[in-house]
Amino acid sequence: MDDRFGQPPQPAAADSPNVEAASRRFRNTMPDPPSPNPEPLSPLAPAEPASPPPPSPFSPYFRPPRLGIIHFLAWITLSAVLLGLLQSFNQYAEETLGDKYSGYRQSVGMASFSVPFILIAAELVGMAVVIRGRLSHQPGRWQPGHFLIVVHSFFDLISSLFTLAILLFLFHPDSSFKFFYTLISLILTLGFWIKAALLFWWWKRSLDLLRWKVLFCLEAILTLTMSLGSIVYAGYVLDFFHSALIVKINPALPYITFARPFLLMGIFIVVAILDYRKGPRRDWVHWLGISTAVLMWLYCVVTYL
Repeated sequence: MDDRFGQPPQPAAADSPNVEAASRRFRNTMPDPPSPNPEPLSPLAPAEPASPPPPSPFSPYFRPPRLGIIHFLAWITLSAVLLGLLQSFNQYAEETLGDKYSGYRQSVGMASFSVPFILIAAELVGMAVVIRGRLSHQPGRWQPGHFLIVVHSFFDLISSLFTLAILLFLFHPDSSFKFFYTLISLILTLGFWIKAALLFWWWKRSLDLLRWKVLFCLEAILTLTMSLGSIVYAGYVLDFFHSALIVKINPALPYITFARPFLLMGIFIVVAILDYRKGPRRDWVHWLGISTAVLMWLYCVVTYL
């Protein structure tokens, strides 16, 4: 029988080394089985946690928009409006009161009337920026100057307008002067108390440094002392106090009136210098509130000299 049909074909002897070589090459290309106890891989460099970005100096505070030309235009416009109202008041007072008011105005000077209204216009611009940020729910708490510019702008505007009203009734020959002077004095006294209460409230709830808390507390105390003068004069006009008491108190009132703005100006300057050197970075509205307050106290000191 032919070998092709009786037995399976046998590989040739010459092909056996080729098959073994191919098998070895196939085994070498296969990956090694994983080890049951693998060793931890050692990184080339120790992994360090990503450091957070440095905190922004403005992060806890409200951030007003940058000072721009729109703010200067608003200041100029408000100053023109207030000075125009002042000029209208002066013309009305001269026509009504005659030479008495004209002589007083010439002795005092127009600049003495204009300076506070120009400062009040700047305060109103800063106050509008802060209030707008609060109404639009912008994040961050107010800086000390933000709160001061809001309180000072309202109080300075009201007190300046009522001071002009007092001048109008002071030179008026009508007997109704007693009633209007008493009413204005009582309103100013109430304004002093409200301002002092706001300062005490901010002093208690503020998270600012100790120097600012001392400033709020001292200004509140000195504001309360200013209300005493209005109470004394209103009581004298209404005959609640005897004239002899006014004679005794009157010599001390100019010193008290002069000491208050002088002390406040010194306190504001010292706290501002310390905060500028050692405190956090402040924005332009904060410094506007501090500078207008210092200039207003300086104006009061100069007028009392």
